[in-house]
Amino acid sequence: MPRKTNPQNGPLYQQFFEQSDDVMAHINKQGIILDLNERAETLSGYKKKELVGKRISRLFVGFTSKSLALFAANFARRMAGKKVEPYEVEARSKSGQRLFFSVNAIVLKDEKGKKTGELAVLHDITSRKDAEDKLKAIFKSIPIPAYLWKKAGNDFILIDFNEAAVKITKGGISKFMGIKASELFRGTTIANKLKGAYQEKASRTVETLYSFRTTGKKLWLNVKYAFIEPDLMLVLTENIDPQKRSAQELSNSENRYRELINRMSNGVAVYEANKNGTDFIFKDFNRAAEKIDNISKEELLGKSVKKVFPGVVKMGLFDVFQKVWKTGRPISHPVTLYKDQRLAGWRENFVYKLPTGEIVAIYQDRTGEKQAEMALRESEEQFRSLAEGMPDGVLVGIDGKNMWVNQAFADILGYTRKELAGMRADQIVAPESLPEVIKNMKARQAGKDVASKYEIAVFTRSGERKFVEVSATRTFFEGKFGSLVIARDITTRKQREQLNENLIRDVSHSLKSPIAILEMSIDLLNKGITSTDLSLIKKSAVMIEGNTKRISKDVDNIMGLYSLTQRPSEPAREEIFISEIIEDILKDEKFDMEKNNVIAYVDIGKDAESLFFNKKEIKMLLYNILDNSIKFTKNGTITIKVASTDNSIVMSFIDTGIGIKPQILHKVYDTFYREDAAYAGTGLGLSICKAVVDRNKGKILVSSEGRGKGTEVILTLPKN
Repeated sequence: MPRKTNPQNGPLYQQFFEQSDDVMAHINKQGIILDLNERAETLSGYKKKELVGKRISRLFVGFTSKSLALFAANFARRMAGKKVEPYEVEARSKSGQRLFFSVNAIVLKDEKGKKTGELAVLHDITSRKDAEDKLKAIFKSIPIPAYLWKKAGNDFILIDFNEAAVKITKGGISKFMGIKASELFRGTTIANKLKGAYQEKASRTVETLYSFRTTGKKLWLNVKYAFIEPDLMLVLTENIDPQKRSAQELSNSENRYRELINRMSNGVAVYEANKNGTDFIFKDFNRAAEKIDNISKEELLGKSVKKVFPGVVKMGLFDVFQKVWKTGRPISHPVTLYKDQRLAGWRENFVYKLPTGEIVAIYQDRTGEKQAEMALRESEEQFRSLAEGMPDGVLVGIDGKNMWVNQAFADILGYTRKELAGMRADQIVAPESLPEVIKNMKARQAGKDVASKYEIAVFTRSGERKFVEVSATRTFFEGKFGSLVIARDITTRKQREQLNENLIRDVSHSLKSPIAILEMSIDLLNKGITSTDLSLIKKSAVMIEGNTKRISKDVDNIMGLYSLTQRPSEPAREEIFISEIIEDILKDEKFDMEKNNVIAYVDIGKDAESLFFNKKEIKMLLYNILDNSIKFTKNGTITIKVASTDNSIVMSFIDTGIGIKPQILHKVYDTFYREDAAYAGTGLGLSICKAVVDRNKGKILVSSEGRGKGTEVILTLPKN
């Protein structure tokens, strides 16, 4: 992953800092100004040396008390890691000029991720505020009913109306102050038209038959919706029922409409068709357009658009002008590169026709966004290349859905990458791990600190349960914030941990019974010694010997299984004589055989007397098979046969014991499995046998016809 760096140390940051049209202030955690750009000096009237080292409140003499408190509170919130939306403040320059700013900020961090302060960005909105004041004056003087709506979430709230609105509603409009558009215009299309005009950042004019809730009257209205930067909609409603609007009223309405357009922060150009629509002449050009295209209004008024902007034809925008002029239908022209010898940049246009026949283009400069998009695309391609070579799984998720995974991640879960694309977290993560995953994902998306590593359980395509160690962080991918997840398969490690836990538990459990018998035997021995009763002494000695061997064998089993599963190195082999091994085991088992009245018959073929094997492992293998047969056989026999084939030694162990239910035969190799807890032991016997056989590329088969019908175990081991 790329190394984090301080953005304020880079040349791009310095260029951006010094050349920005906004006031830029670098502030430390204590609210002290560390650096300012030239724009700050220009607007404040102070030199940089007068302000650096002072608190931010000194940047402008007259931060109002309300603005200063708001600035300080939001600064503290950002330093505490909380999200702060842009807000507006009022201030005074050194000369006493009233200024308004929209404030945003970028939290700065050092290489270790520790907050060091912020870069405060104060965008000058004084002109807009002045325009709003003028607009309010114009608004009050509009002779037709006018309403001002403010965007609120996915709706609009009525915040003002003029005297004409009071008159037409007979004063009833006052009680609807603050009402939502969706509520006031329920059952009509007006709220949707209001929303549509806002989304297009343009104006609409429609005729509608409207029933006034204040008077109960139905009137045909000519409704005009006009967008006012940044979040207002002006609605003008002319009563066209009497059809008495004069030409002057229409002209005034159009002039007011144009004034609203001129106040917009987007570029606005007004054209008049020339030579029957084969060319278009500039009629108006607002201040935002002058800034975007680096040209003054005076340089282009009355001139052909093709001469001032020769790239407009190749861009495709000129064709849009002609279509809108001919049809009257507005057209959105998507983000497209404009280029000529003087100018180059990405533009997004919305073109519509005025009732006067003029064409209006409202456009935005998308150059910065497009450059950032291309840089991001290049970065994402580099990320994909890096992630493809990683041995760990890599996933990028947005809103709980998989957007991209590498092949290693697909291999962990057994899916194809195509199958994983679009899958949700709840389709992969085990239910007990899902709440933690969702909680951490939401916290990351909100920019909060989350544990960098944690373990979760997942399900593979086949339903197998696996464990992965997750390292996740917030990322930006394909234009959206999401989570970058690195997953390491730790299933084997978890299984070993579980095995170790089971070993500890079952060692404790399996040793309790023989230890208890040893304690009882020692007590019996003491009684025999005290009473000089030789029979008690002999009996206790036999019990002590038998249970000491039992403990020793159980410990050997447990350590043997641990050795096989934890350190599976190649075993040392030597020539083993099978008869000697079986004879030694039967001697060790003599006590239990006599106790259960079991007789063993051994039949070893001539050419099956020996094989090359690890001595310790063959003892564990044969001991556990015979120990099971003796343990589960009462008053019966065990028949041991050893034969030879070309490459293998085949051993069969047939007992007349209690047998095994056919439906549970598949469980007998499971670690610690015991069908009947009444019988002593750890439940490790056949799992150890299976581990030894698999390790030596042999085979083991356990069969039984059912309870009371005995058991047969067949071993097939390679001779070499």
